[in-house]
Amino acid sequence: MGPRSVEKPDPATSFKSDLWGYDVRSSSDDCITFLNKYYIEVLSYGRDKRVILQAADADNCCALACGLAAAYLWAPQKSRSLAPRALIYLTAAKENLHKASNYEELVVRALVAWIEHGSEDALARHFEVLENYPRDLLTLKRGQTLCFNMGLSADMLRLALKALPFNVESAYVLGMLAFALVEVGSIREGESAARMALTIEAQDVWAQHALCHALEYQCRFKEALTLMNRSCSSWLTRCSFMREHNWWHVAACQLELGGRSALKRVLYIYDEHIWGTQRVIRNPQSYINALGLLLRMEIRVDSSIVEERILQVVSSLKERAFEHQELLLDVLAIWAFGRADQPEEATEMAQNVKCKILAVDVHKPETMQCVISLARALCECGRGNFKAVAEILGSSFFTGNLKVLGASKEQLDVFEDLWCISSLRAGHVTQVVEVAERLTRERPGISFAWRLLKPTQKVDKHQRPFSQVRKLGCLNWQLKKNQ
Repeated sequence: MGPRSVEKPDPATSFKSDLWGYDVRSSSDDCITFLNKYYIEVLSYGRDKRVILQAADADNCCALACGLAAAYLWAPQKSRSLAPRALIYLTAAKENLHKASNYEELVVRALVAWIEHGSEDALARHFEVLENYPRDLLTLKRGQTLCFNMGLSADMLRLALKALPFNVESAYVLGMLAFALVEVGSIREGESAARMALTIEAQDVWAQHALCHALEYQCRFKEALTLMNRSCSSWLTRCSFMREHNWWHVAACQLELGGRSALKRVLYIYDEHIWGTQRVIRNPQSYINALGLLLRMEIRVDSSIVEERILQVVSSLKERAFEHQELLLDVLAIWAFGRADQPEEATEMAQNVKCKILAVDVHKPETMQCVISLARALCECGRGNFKAVAEILGSSFFTGNLKVLGASKEQLDVFEDLWCISSLRAGHVTQVVEVAERLTRERPGISFAWRLLKPTQKVDKHQRPFSQVRKLGCLNWQLKKNQ
């Protein structure tokens, strides 16, 4: 079905064109101005997304503005019960649908599905919107985010391809296309799309982020660092998530490159750009960036540098205001509580994760069991019980099953590293060698994999050659005596 061009005939209503050129019923020019500004704030990762509330307040009969305002207020908590103000906006959106344009009706119904019925129903409706109104880049962005959090990389790409022919000169579309291509493993194509986006708009932070992913995957860490260090001035005016997450990538690349000053540089990035000493945390992504980097440093460098910093994060996290907002944060928090000698908190969170998953995702038993196992393993990891970690994760552990955490491959790599060192400590040498040798073939620039291997070859009891694994100083974990 092609894009619709005919709207409902109703001469009594007043339609205005939004940024995409689609009809929006509103009697207020201010409403449309604020609506268009909101579109750009979302796509550019700006700091003023609250402007959508001004759009809805300027015309509380505009179904689209009210629907987007309700979703804006609901999305951070994703609670089944809406806050009073969000409920007012959502009710207004529904009550005014009969006067809205066809475009507004489809978008609002997609938003209602997201809020009231869950991600799968919402995703189907986002596809419907883009099938008929492919210039709507806000729906594309929201739809891709839904896909990412559900581990549906192929659908991220499908959405982008629906919008691409109608937005070929948009840096936003090319950036979203680039990240989707990287997520499905089309790395070179993703790199090309990201570079095209940056040719159009050099300060597009999402395109910068997508290009960094492509370069990291190809182990071109020096190029990635050059790109991000050249681009970091453009992050200053962006929302905390995008600013901190791009700095997370800088730190990750620096760790891979190593060198005498690498650790000092990574700690500086963490202290100045990712966490800092005095913070007011406004979104779960701040914790994800901080804890993801701390766990990576714990595994790859030295546990002593994590001690004080993990306590700072856990102190802020203890109120658990962000619990169950992001599954990736939940599992990282389990490790953090255990690592900060708060095993009761870790155990309770692991049980809560299990209960939530079984209640919501019983139709995906294999995938969800992998997440439950990871939660249990990270609970043991925080206690220093690495033999238990290896036993829980098992010999067939595969990070690809963890995409439902809403994480990129680069964010999930740390769990494979954890599996390697835990299995090594449990005496499963052959399994670790097989994984490390695969990694050195697929991505020869990953230093951690090489450090697991000795250059000499020996033979096991079945006369099969394999590289011996060494205990590295860089994996000097301070194990607790509870094993």
